[in-house]
Amino acid sequence: MRKLIVILALFALVLTGCTGGKKVSPTTAPPSQGKPTAPQPTSAKATPTQVPATATPVPTKAAATKEVEAEELAFEQVDKLDKLQSYRLLHEWSWKWEKGDSGQMKMYVEFVREPKAQRILIESIENGQKQETSEMIFTEGTLYIRSGDRWTALQSEDMEEVLQSTGWWGTPDSFLAQSKGRYVGKETINGIPTKHYHFNRQALLGFSLLKNIKEARADVWVSPKYNVFIKVALHWEGFGEEDKGLGTFDLVSTLSDINKKIEITPPAGIEKPSVPEDIPIMEGASKLNLAENMINYQVAKGQDEVINYYKAQMQAKGWKMGQSVVPNMLQFSKEGRTATIMIEEENGQTTITIIIQK
Repeated sequence: MRKLIVILALFALVLTGCTGGKKVSPTTAPPSQGKPTAPQPTSAKATPTQVPATATPVPTKAAATKEVEAEELAFEQVDKLDKLQSYRLLHEWSWKWEKGDSGQMKMYVEFVREPKAQRILIESIENGQKQETSEMIFTEGTLYIRSGDRWTALQSEDMEEVLQSTGWWGTPDSFLAQSKGRYVGKETINGIPTKHYHFNRQALLGFSLLKNIKEARADVWVSPKYNVFIKVALHWEGFGEEDKGLGTFDLVSTLSDINKKIEITPPAGIEKPSVPEDIPIMEGASKLNLAENMINYQVAKGQDEVINYYKAQMQAKGWKMGQSVVPNMLQFSKEGRTATIMIEEENGQTTITIIIQK
């Protein structure tokens, strides 16, 4: 967990511009794709499946009970989306406080299982003002992050943990979890036959932005063929901790392009991060993370041994050692560059973070 916090701290530095980043135009997808495709609703009105008017035996009480149970859905029985070979997913958030702000956010997700690749594009509007877009692309073992028009790249031995930290965007588990929904009927969504289930307020888990929930509901459309949700619509009404009056929140998630060919490529002109030739890495390094101007790793050595190593090896590679007023932090300079090395020991492992600036 501590390692994940370090990695997410790298993200924060990237997104706030502290590590620089290369300024390029946003990625341009192939002409056949463009921006991740927002699934379009079907034009035809969904109608319940008609049952032939043939005489059927009256079920016994036991059989009738079994049939009712079969028409309930425990959301945990729905497969995770990463079981699919590929898909596109659109999340649409909207919110409004009676005495406060309002906004909308769209998150477009593209996913390919083999070889593993993912793209997330976020667009938002707050109080009528369009916000800066952000984008994340994972492909070929490297994570690329864009905020505005600046890209940076990250490599990590803990990349699976990093990607899982964004996993809730790919499933409404956070809100439905072990909830059960009531069967409503059969409908077609985006050309895919589905079963429609309704979840009432008692079935939904809490919503962190609302302290006092007055109304909550969800509708889920599940594909019997793929056993995944095709559409989820959630709605909350209630009051928060601040005096903003009644707040309403809606989330609609729609799945499309299941197992279709999707191409996810790195942004043009952005190099993969690497360790500079004049920056030494200790033998036995593990959990190595690389960002544009940052190196972070662990080693099973004592703090004093690590400090002595970098004092000797940095100077051997032409770096001039400076003074540092912070314990366990080393400062070096070389030909217009500076290197700050932070060293922290915990539970027999020492974490080394190196920041290089020009």
